[in-house]
Amino acid sequence: LNLLYDEDDKILVSDVDGTLTRSDIPGLYNNVLGTNYLHEGYAELLQKMDAQGYNIVWLTMRSLPLYSMSKQYITTHTNVEGPLFMEPE
Repeated sequence: LNLLYDEDDKILVSDVDGTLTRSDIPGLYNNVLGTNYLHEGYAELLQKMDAQGYNIVWLTMRSLPLYSMSKQYITTHTNVEGPLFMEPE
């Protein structure tokens, strides 16, 4: 993260499956379908943190070929931008 942010930047790190989404496998399945399967109120919380100047960083153990689909799902359903770090395979 040192390459992305300064030491004074506020950072919030969030997992995707089971944290952003309500569970792991159904979270991925609903991602494929494009269905909102987020924990209730989580997107609003992230939007408030973003508005307060926090940089949101996403983590997932999904494999790299799912990057574009995962990134689009996160952005669409949270309206929050941030880097997505994935399992490199």
